[in-house]
Formats: sequence, structure tokens, C-alpha cells
Amino acid sequence: MTRRLLAIAACTPGLQPRGSVPLEDRSLTVAAPIRATTAREWFPARAKYCAAIILLASSCKPWTVRPINESVQSQSRGLDAPAYVSSIWETKVIPYVHAHAIDVASACQAAQRPGPAQFLVKGDARVLPADAASRSGLLPIDVAPFDGHPDAAIQMGPVIRGTALRDALPFIEFSQFLNQLEFARVSNELNARALQTALPETLAPGQMISFAGAMARPAPGQLPEIVPIEFKIQRRPE
Repeated sequence: MTRRLLAIAACTPGLQPRGSVPLEDRSLTVAAPIRATTAREWFPARAKYCAAIILLASSCKPWTVRPINESVQSQSRGLDAPAYVSSIWETKVIPYVHAHAIDVASACQAAQRPGPAQFLVKGDARVLPADAASRSGLLPIDVAPFDGHPDAAIQMGPVIRGTALRDALPFIEFSQFLNQLEFARVSNELNARALQTALPETLAPGQMISFAGAMARPAPGQLPEIVPIEFKIQRRPE
């Protein structure tokens, strides 16, 4: 058996490969590449490259497998949120709020228009009757010009909602933390710190107060809610 390989090509003379052996019946041509001595040489070199890529890809793992106890250990070595907040409260949080807070009346008006989602606010207000049955502990306040109607509400606890205080501080960014859980823990700890340092034990309707804190843009039809970091009673109700 010779080393020639068989191929079928069109009988047109211009399409016959070099080195082909014509038959008497010109409808078929028996041909083989001149330099092809084995069947392997019949395949193009590109097929060898494709095979190499497939073998390389099959040896790679697109994921990393870690034991469960390693994840638990990583969490235990995570952020100490109380320590972090304590380290920035007096040195960064309080000074920044003092320097950048705007009047609460202006913030309440700005919250009704498109713009920032959070505001640092300060100002004076008159205390209005609160809903004692609410666990969120919202204290309605009336800001100047006083008309007896609530313009905003101060979160008194025991539950402080939202992330207004964290998100209003530009030096606290998500990229600083390992994941969303740590970022949320910082917000919760900031709220807890505000709750334990800012609010007096009792307030009566009609009292004048001064405060500073963070306010989030409210949902339509809702009062803006303020997380206070400083809170003072100016005078008793008349």
C-alpha cells in the first residue's frame, strides 16, 4: 500500500491540487499532498493548538474551595465595629458634623426637591406630642417659623432606623470594609452611639431644644427623620 492519501476534488483542471494523478474518467481525481506521508500530517497545525488549549483549560479550576471553619475564623477576625466607631467619634464625626451641618429648616425644604439623599443638620425646634406607643420612638418637632405642625421627627429610640448618619459622613466608605456586613455593623454602631450620648431621658411638649445630627430624605408623605448626635434642652415649656 502506498503512502498516498485519497481525496475527492472537482474535476475542473484549475482546481486540481499539485501532484494529483488524473484518472481516465476526469469526473474524479485521486490526490494527496506531495509532502504528506502519514494521516497525522493531513490535519492542519491549528488543530494541534486547539487541542492544547482544551487540555490547559481542563486542568484549571474556576473556583476556590475552602473549608467552612476557615470562613468562621475569618469572621471572628473581622471588624470590631464598637472600637472603630469609638476611634472616630470624637476626632472625626463630631467635628465634621459641626463644620458641615446646615440649618434644619433649610434641609427640610431641600428634602422636598431632587438632590442629596442625606443631610447633616443643626438647629432649634419646639417639641410636639410624641406617639409613646411607637417602638421607633419618633419625636415630632416644629421648626421656625413655629406653627404648631411637625416639620421633622427626631429618632429617640430604642430602635434607630436607617443609615443616614453613616452615609452622610464621606470619610466612611464601603471600600474600607471587607463586605456589606461590616459596613452595616458600622452603621448600627454609629446609631447606637448617637442613642446613648445625645438624648435626654424625658422631654415634654412645648420644650425648646437645640440639636445636631443627620437627616435622610423622607419617602413621599413622610416626615424627615433625624439621627441626633448632640441634643440640648434650651428651656422648659411656658
